[in-house]
Amino acid sequence: MQIGRRGLFCIFIASLLIASCSRPDRDELYGEYVAEYSFGTQRLILRQDGTYTQVVHVNDVADSIVHSGVWEYWEEFWDVALVDGLHIQDAWGGLAGGYQTPFDGYVLCGVHRFFPWNPIRLGSDELVQLEKLEVD
Repeated sequence: MQIGRRGLFCIFIASLLIASCSRPDRDELYGEYVAEYSFGTQRLILRQDGTYTQVVHVNDVADSIVHSGVWEYWEEFWDVALVDGLHIQDAWGGLAGGYQTPFDGYVLCGVHRFFPWNPIRLGSDELVQLEKLEVD
């Protein structure tokens, strides 16, 4: 059986795509994430004990909002679930109404990483995502 250049190229591309879809383990999710929106910033800290802290600063608002709770990793769906978390961004990328009040339920953050050496990102594909800060 003979594979031409085109076949080798297809195998190479398929290998890259498979490698790029590496699912992070729970241990890789611990740490601090940050997102910069047009309306402000959000910091999210995921701790090993299953707790999180969100710090939200909205432009032109003096005080930041600090909220803590429990998080879960739904590995089969590639989601971090913040139990009763703050929902910051609306479906159009703007500031969500009622962002100061914890959501009654789960705030889901999709887990994304294009290649294993890229930082982990949390959030929707279409919107601003939280990017994990690298520890020196």
